[in-house]
Amino acid sequence: MNQFSRIVLGFHGCVPQYGDALIGGEVSIADWKFSENPYDWLGHGIYFWEFGPQRAKAWALKAVSSVP
Repeated sequence: MNQFSRIVLGFHGCVPQYGDALIGGEVSIADWKFSENPYDWLGHGIYFWEFGPQRAKAWALKAVSSVP
């Protein structure tokens, strides 16, 4: 194993069904929705945060609350 290899535990806020589809390869990367919030300090994109379960949950709760 490479000396810099490690296991990364990443978090992404989404509904469980969508997460399962992502993990199962049922959703193309081209179909992923980019985040376009004014507070996205790294710019518009798709974020996976290591050691950030609270941030992923906050994003998911806000996204769900804005669904009509």
